[in-house]
Amino acid sequence: MNEAELTRAVNTLTRRVTDLEAQKVIARYNTAAGQVIVPYVYIIVNFETRVYDTHKAVKTSPTWRFTAPATDYYAVNSAVLFDATTEWVDDQGGVLALFKNGIRSITLDRKDSYGSALDVYMSLSGKDVVYLKAGDTVDIRVAQASNNMIGMLQALPLFHGADAASYNYVSIRSIK
Repeated sequence: MNEAELTRAVNTLTRRVTDLEAQKVIARYNTAAGQVIVPYVYIIVNFETRVYDTHKAVKTSPTWRFTAPATDYYAVNSAVLFDATTEWVDDQGGVLALFKNGIRSITLDRKDSYGSALDVYMSLSGKDVVYLKAGDTVDIRVAQASNNMIGMLQALPLFHGADAASYNYVSIRSIK
């Protein structure tokens, strides 16, 4: 490759990187895996199924996280639904929170006094905007205050046409 060809190749690559950085960052993941949440501890939700991710900004695993590819404000929207259980007693509940760089940043939702002798589904959801520098990370964590482990919804036999993954999701998008 001569110098002119090398210069063209570098310019093309630079243009592609600039184009990618200028694109809106959009990611959506969900789960129907029935992740079990132990009581009284914030657990990272593993939204393991990619719906779309324009910049491959998410690492799926038990340490699920979104890494900001560019400095920007990001809209974050998430929801989880616990499976039906009778484990809740009075003054117990759950919390859905956004963690930024491993530190709790925003409480997205909280439900208290969820006691019941009947099977009860607990739903937690919320949205907010967070400022991220390139390389900052966010993850969604859930905590529940019952005396037993409770799973997130895996299947919905009672709701016609519903998919459990549609109740357990996160979406993140840059606001440019």
